[in-house]
Amino acid sequence: MKKEYETLFIIKPHLTEEEYTKHVDSFKSWITDNEGEVLKLDVIGKKELSYEMNKNKLGYYVLCEFTGTNKTLDEVNRRFKVSENYLRYLTIKLEKNAKPAVVEAE
Repeated sequence: MKKEYETLFIIKPHLTEEEYTKHVDSFKSWITDNEGEVLKLDVIGKKELSYEMNKNKLGYYVLCEFTGTNKTLDEVNRRFKVSENYLRYLTIKLEKNAKPAVVEAE
């Protein structure tokens, strides 16, 4: 049974634009090659990190919503763990019929 997930990952900042594109395309293929489907992909780009990670002060942020099975999620997690070019990643399961949180300005 397919479920919806959202993953935010940060790529190391020392790569070229071409290499960033290659890593984003690889991520999409990890999903599609393992019974998944990319719903939305938002390449945020280079941003300053909140704190230094592995001697890096910048990171290349990418946010992706996708559907997949447990096999899809296992493969995505495995690939992130073995690659040295990703600083951090976080995947959450999206609830069906969930409404986005509304933040009110003070």
